[in-house]
Formats: sequence, structure tokens, C-alpha cells
Amino acid sequence: LGVFYLLYMGLWCVFCTNSINILAGVNGLEVGQSLVIAVACIVYNVIQYQKASAAMPSSLTESALAAHSIAILFLLPFVALCVAMWQANRYPAKWFVGDSFTYFAGTVLACASIVGHFTKTLMLFFVPQLLNFLISVP
Repeated sequence: LGVFYLLYMGLWCVFCTNSINILAGVNGLEVGQSLVIAVACIVYNVIQYQKASAAMPSSLTESALAAHSIAILFLLPFVALCVAMWQANRYPAKWFVGDSFTYFAGTVLACASIVGHFTKTLMLFFVPQLLNFLISVP
């Protein structure tokens, strides 16, 4: 795939950052959706880790174990951050996170999916944002 894979990864990062940002402005929605997606990604990675660890040992399963471990370790602090921020950002919001958080959240989710090799699964978690995009296209 070569160049097309690199183009896909670049576009994937842009999609994730903008899809979190597109629903910003509603009290707690950007933090809440980031939290739900990140927890779903952790659950998915834990399940895949258990499947890979139960499989026959090979270099492929060791690579899958490492990829899922890194993705889990990447997302756990992000979930803790989202839980703490959601306390002050839910309705009625005491403060608003703005573009800096939404771009950060999208980038964290995109990078975790790239490192953990689950970009297609993350696309399923972004279906509401994808539908919102399709509805708002003129």
C-alpha cells in the first residue's frame, strides 16, 4: 500500500480530530463522547488481548499483545482525564474545554487506534459523528 497507507493514516487523524470537534459547544458533549469512545476502545482492546493471549504462541500473537497493551496504556490516562473534566463540563457547565481538548481527544483516539491496529473498529465508534457529517453536508 505504501503511500496510500500513509495518506489514509493522515486523513484518519484529521477525521478523528474534526469529528470530536464538530459536536463541541453542547455542555459536556465533547468530553462525554470522548469518554464513551475511549472506554469502548479499552474494552475492545482488553477482549482482543485476551483472545491473542489464548491463541497459540507465535510472533504474530506477541505483536498483537504488544499493540493492544500499548493502546490500553495510552487510553487509560485519557479516560482518567475525561472523567475528571466531565465533572466540571457536564450540564450546567462550569467551564468549557474548547478546541484544545477536542483536537487533543481526537488525536489521542486516532493515535491509539493506529498503534493498536483497530482503525476500522474505531470507525464504528465514530458512526454518530459520521452521520452528523453526512446530514450537515449541503
